[in-house]
Amino acid sequence: MLDVLVEHLEEIGFLWTRRQSMIQSPNHRIGDLSEIDGRIEAHLNGLNVGGANGIELARPLLTEEDSEVVFAASACLLRIGAGKEIIRSLPDIPLPALDGVSDALCFLPIPSLMTELKAAIPTSNLAVASMIAVVLSCAGETEAAESRLDEFQNADDPAVRRRSMQILAWLGD
Repeated sequence: MLDVLVEHLEEIGFLWTRRQSMIQSPNHRIGDLSEIDGRIEAHLNGLNVGGANGIELARPLLTEEDSEVVFAASACLLRIGAGKEIIRSLPDIPLPALDGVSDALCFLPIPSLMTELKAAIPTSNLAVASMIAVVLSCAGETEAAESRLDEFQNADDPAVRRRSMQILAWLGD
């Protein structure tokens, strides 16, 4: 059973990378994107079958450096109803992999986590707070997303400044 779950996780990560490439390419059409989304959905459904095994498998992957792996682990936890595991792990997620978390939370929005995410913005470091703000802006939570926007835009970390631009894009400013 674990081998099958691992295979689902690996496929989700691989497909997400392909999806991200498709979005940047003029050689694909919306149907191609829908096909990839359907395949990701099928693998997420496969992980659902694993239940608690999926949690045990995905939780340690949140601390990997690779955002593709962190996306797959986050998506798995969100799908099986263990999104709070992601919130608890935010301080331990490597900075380069935070985009995997925000991608998962934007792709599979979980309204029940929004309150906890909003509460985490003021006390989180800039990298984590900017990732959370991307997710909140994606979900239309504009006030919370904008709360530290000036800090994000003036940050030394280019990833934080890039996220500030994503936030502005979501907010339509």
